[in-house]
Amino acid sequence: MRVLPVIRIGFISLVAAWVITAVPRGAEGMPGMIPSAPATNSTPSARSSFDALMAGTDYYLGINGADRDYGKAMFYYKQAAGAGNAIAMQAIGNLYCNGQGVPTNYEQAMAWYQKAADAGDVVATVCIGSLYQNGQGVDRDYQRAMALYLKAADQGNGLAMRSVGNLYMDGLGVEQDFQEGMVWFAKAADAGDTISMNVVGLMYEHGQGVVQDYQQAFSWYRKSADAGNARGMANVAVCYEYGRGVAQDSQKAMEWYQKSADAGYVGALVDIGVMYSSGQGASQDYGQAMIWYRKAADLGDVTAMLDVADLFKNGQGVAVDDGQAFDWYRKAADAGSAVGMCDVGVFYQSGLGVARDYEQALIWYLRAAAAGNTMAESDIGYLFAHGLGVPQDYRRALVW
Repeated sequence: MRVLPVIRIGFISLVAAWVITAVPRGAEGMPGMIPSAPATNSTPSARSSFDALMAGTDYYLGINGADRDYGKAMFYYKQAAGAGNAIAMQAIGNLYCNGQGVPTNYEQAMAWYQKAADAGDVVATVCIGSLYQNGQGVDRDYQRAMALYLKAADQGNGLAMRSVGNLYMDGLGVEQDFQEGMVWFAKAADAGDTISMNVVGLMYEHGQGVVQDYQQAFSWYRKSADAGNARGMANVAVCYEYGRGVAQDSQKAMEWYQKSADAGYVGALVDIGVMYSSGQGASQDYGQAMIWYRKAADLGDVTAMLDVADLFKNGQGVAVDDGQAFDWYRKAADAGSAVGMCDVGVFYQSGLGVARDYEQALIWYLRAAAAGNTMAESDIGYLFAHGLGVPQDYRRALVW
């Protein structure tokens, strides 16, 4: 079972969700119908600006009876932006930045983020900082990114505080300083940033910038989880599974992995599969393990693809099926897994689920070795030592 790494989630993917939570629907009411498009020559009022923003958001997310349609989202956001709505301007920047409904265009994203920032939207300031940090539409400039993050942080924005922390953690534009990174993650957490709550927990767990303290780690994971963060839930599960900062309890671990999975974290689907495979927190059940691994694999999780392949290979929860095993190893390999590449080579070498082909085996072993898989290096040496798919060459065999 893997321990989750320090999270590095780019905020550009988060700001669209922020639009939903940032716009209160209480006093204005939750619109039950998508408003019709106003005449193009009309000047929207403050009320129609709000309705346009809500309609754009509904189309962006595909909620409240609207099908997801980025083009319509753009239309309504522009209606709201035309009335001076800063959140809508930021949302337009997101669409250009992410290539949603329009070709990716960082210059246009920058222009709209700048309009939003000039109109007082603090998140747009953070977005501009990210473009400078990543060199998107502008020359990469970590110092400029830091200045923008600090400007937004001074206005109490937790996302900006977390971004400052990331720069200190990675030593980008500043000297690497885990302690200073911890200071900023803690500030972001206190400002309500659930990701930073989880990161503070990770830093306590691994002793980065602070003295290692599993109890503090668990406490921060729990804060993140209670605030709805799916990765925080998964880390609470890890603590229960291994007894880190809390009494070991496999059943509670399973419960928290389930909560994490329900909250949308794909890795938790794999962890539930592992729990069923190992019989921890539940009776050992390879059939259930396969179900959970397949859920994760179908969502693109490479580890899950390998697990599905292993079950087919070993006949656990399913009948032995070398063809299915090969297909899943190949999917993992195509997704960049060095282990998957090596396993594809093994199947070609052995003729399992595919016609024996030593040349293809060598090709896949070489790919795996280039990706850092040491087992593949041994397999390459074996092929040269025995002259399989290549002329026998003991010298090359020794090199590998």
